[in-house]
Amino acid sequence: MAALAWAARLVLAGVLVSAAVAKLRDRDGLPARLEALGVPAGAVPAVAVGLPVVELLVAVGLVAWPSSVIPTCVALGLLILFSVAVASTLSRGVEVPCACFGGASDKPISARTIVRNAWLVALA
Repeated sequence: MAALAWAARLVLAGVLVSAAVAKLRDRDGLPARLEALGVPAGAVPAVAVGLPVVELLVAVGLVAWPSSVIPTCVALGLLILFSVAVASTLSRGVEVPCACFGGASDKPISARTIVRNAWLVALA
């Protein structure tokens, strides 16, 4: 069971690092993506800078402190927050590109985005 938990942590850490790096590479486009997802305009600059940093810190925590539940709980909270933002945007009928991995994908958010996040929540 410990090996399975470690594998889940590694997968989550990998996803978070990938997402953070993609957001950092998309510094110019990320603010518009975040605003389209419903982040208030006044908070967009702080979220655009802070979110990739938080994702990287959580990824490090998942690997560096494998016996701690804190990084896992933070990862779980982030994933739930992301899922709520996607569901809220979908419920408004707005078609926006996914900001999950910065500009790496211009595909719009969809129910598939929520399903993917549900699998990541299950891993957490």
